[in-house]
Amino acid sequence: HREEFVSHWLEKSNVDLTIQDRSAFPVPGDIEEGFKNGTPLLLESEGEFSFHFYMRTTDQVMSMTLPIQQRVTHSFLNVILTLLFYLVVVMVLLVWLYPLINRLVMLQKAANHLGKGDLSSRVSASKFSYISSIENDFNRMANQIQKLVDDNKLLSRAVSHNLKTPITRLRMGVDVLDEATDKSDLDKYLKRINYDLDEMESLVDTLLQYSSLDEFKLRLNYEAVDLCQFIPNLIENGNTTSVDITSHFSEDSIVVNTDPRYLAMCLANILSNAIRHANGMVEVTVKHIVRESNQSEVLLTIEDDGCGISKKDKPFVTKPFWRGSSDPAIKGHGMGLAIVARIAEWLKADLAISSSASLGGASISLLFRVS
Repeated sequence: HREEFVSHWLEKSNVDLTIQDRSAFPVPGDIEEGFKNGTPLLLESEGEFSFHFYMRTTDQVMSMTLPIQQRVTHSFLNVILTLLFYLVVVMVLLVWLYPLINRLVMLQKAANHLGKGDLSSRVSASKFSYISSIENDFNRMANQIQKLVDDNKLLSRAVSHNLKTPITRLRMGVDVLDEATDKSDLDKYLKRINYDLDEMESLVDTLLQYSSLDEFKLRLNYEAVDLCQFIPNLIENGNTTSVDITSHFSEDSIVVNTDPRYLAMCLANILSNAIRHANGMVEVTVKHIVRESNQSEVLLTIEDDGCGISKKDKPFVTKPFWRGSSDPAIKGHGMGLAIVARIAEWLKADLAISSSASLGGASISLLFRVS
């Protein structure tokens, strides 16, 4: 009673059940034999599953289709799994992006503080940062801004201080000239006025030289420079005094790769300082050094027999307009070693300031790395 069974089944169950002849149910040839031997067949169509069983005694096929409620449950499960997948992806992205977002927030805060006038604002260095190059560029920019502001403050204070005295003397000299009648007095006061004008002109020239050392406009032209020829020419052209300058070279030819224009400016300032403070002797020594690690270096040292640089002044002698406790009778504005320090930094040479063991005065050294 198959028809009664099917009718009763459909009344009691929500699973569709049909029975049809085997001839009305085509099966692919590769699975037909297994199907006829009793292996159930599971088919998946769009949105549903169906089970098919072969009944050998009647040569019929009984088919059962899963109810729509189970199909909905299956779709809901797909949605849940899909949402879980995307949630995991988002969490992984957040874990990966959090350090970047954190560093960007720190960079933003540092930039805001710098923009509000806090020139000490910096980004703490981290080797695990994704934007370490940007952070280093920001710190370099902040250092340069602070350096420029400090230089401007220092120059403004120094200029006002250094110009005040000669201007006062000039005013007094002009007032005295109005009252002077004797020619000898006129000549004396005119000589003083010319001296003050020369001093002011020297100060202005020094300021212009220092301000021209602008790192943003810097263009270094590196070339091979033989110090054994370069330094004697520099001494011959630059020494117009009675100070005895001697040179010593460890080899006949010592070559460094540098910018000859800025090297000449740097050495000229060191020699000028040495000649100004020397009692009568300046010594230039150039050595070619090869370290145990095969690192080749050139050490250039300029020494004098003057009073030297005191220990308390050494940390400050490379600052503009710092003259320290040197003899006030020695003319100068305290800019020579400030220029030397800036150029040495550009030329990637290590500057060292100490006392001369042989002459007793100051010793200024530049260390160049050759290879």
